[in-house]
Amino acid sequence: VACDAAGNVALTASFRGTIDFGAGALYSSSTLADDAAVAKLGPDGAPLWSRRSGEGSDLFAWSIVTDAEGATYLGGDVLGDIDFGTGPLPGTGHADVFVAKLAP
Repeated sequence: VACDAAGNVALTASFRGTIDFGAGALYSSSTLADDAAVAKLGPDGAPLWSRRSGEGSDLFAWSIVTDAEGATYLGGDVLGDIDFGTGPLPGTGHADVFVAKLAP
C-alpha cells in the first residue's frame, strides 16, 4: 500500500479468480496462474481505477509506490511472459523481476 501527495491510496495484490476493489470486478486470466491487481482509491476510499495483468503467467506484485506527479510504480516477479499494455515482454523461463510505471 502507498499514498500519493493528494491522499490517494494505491494498493496491489496477487490473486486467482475474481477481485474487486470497488471499481468493478477483475478476473484472472487463468485458474492455474496468479495475476496482479492494482487499484487506486481516493482519500475517502472511493475507487478511482483498478487494473489486472498476468496473461496466464504467474505474476506476483510485491511492492507499490507513487511519485509526486501521481504515477504508480509496481514491482514484483513473473514466471513467463508479461504485458502491461505496451506489448509482450518474453520471460526467460525462470523467475524474472519487473518494474512497471502506470500513468496517473
